[in-house]
Amino acid sequence: MRLTIAAVGRARPGPLRDLFDDYAGRSAWP
Repeated sequence: MRLTIAAVGRARPGPLRDLFDDYAGRSAWP
């Protein structure tokens, strides 16, 4: 699920991209 969120986040421009990328970065998934 983290990869999906990261992919969606990277596909989105601007603040949303930063938000999703930050969320994916905080997630400690293996």
